[in-house]
Amino acid sequence: MSPVHGGVLAALKLFGSLPGCALATTRDGSLLYASGTPEAGENYLGLGESGGTRETVDAARAFFSARTLPFACPLFGSASPETRHALEALETSKQASRTWMTCMHFTYDEQKITPFIPTESQAFAFSRLQGEPQAHAWADAAWGGFGDDTGSSATFEAAARSPETFRAFAAACAAHPDIALYGVTENTTRQICATLLAARTPFGTAIFYVATRSEWRHRGLATRLLGKALADADDALPKVFLLATDAGEPMYRKFGFTDEGTEGRIPVYLIRP
Repeated sequence: MSPVHGGVLAALKLFGSLPGCALATTRDGSLLYASGTPEAGENYLGLGESGGTRETVDAARAFFSARTLPFACPLFGSASPETRHALEALETSKQASRTWMTCMHFTYDEQKITPFIPTESQAFAFSRLQGEPQAHAWADAAWGGFGDDTGSSATFEAAARSPETFRAFAAACAAHPDIALYGVTENTTRQICATLLAARTPFGTAIFYVATRSEWRHRGLATRLLGKALADADDALPKVFLLATDAGEPMYRKFGFTDEGTEGRIPVYLIRP
């Protein structure tokens, strides 16, 4: 099992232990993680080292259908032909769709991250967010950052509040010693405009929810927020890993992340209940 694959599974176990979330293990050792939020990217089938079987996919569909939740399944290199065929069949029957993400990792290097660590600014504050009110604000910003790709004020207002299940997830993360929420706050409006989550696992630090509201994009905010998070990271865990979208990959490469030694670009299936 690759470090990125193992790290993602470890992060799912960590999230599954949070209040309000659910975690189950299939017969072959794959993980079923449900956050309770009805978006595929918030619920996962994490295939185990054996790569799963058709039975694994069927078990996942039953688990998430009982909760009326869609789910995602990243196909790491160890995914078995049987699992691949089962997911391809769901795509053919229009019960699933497919996107792509890139496995990337980074080894902590102070010289590499120093140029990206934010300095004091009159316009923005880069900080770790704590407490329930800040966690809820982080959830709304992350939800809007991923959902608002039009930049229209109507879309911004519609995405201004995240589902209660996602707010509860954020609050639980903020209270957990191995999870940190980071945000960029615009100092005039006090509105969070960019987000990041860092989860400490035995494989290193896992990065999730790197998102920027559309009206604040292309200012380097997410890059500097990542610099802030890595500057705070535990030196005993120098490895950092993530799954990058096509839109986010150039930023990570600029920072120093690479896909060398990983599975590279992998398909991610999004399955409806």
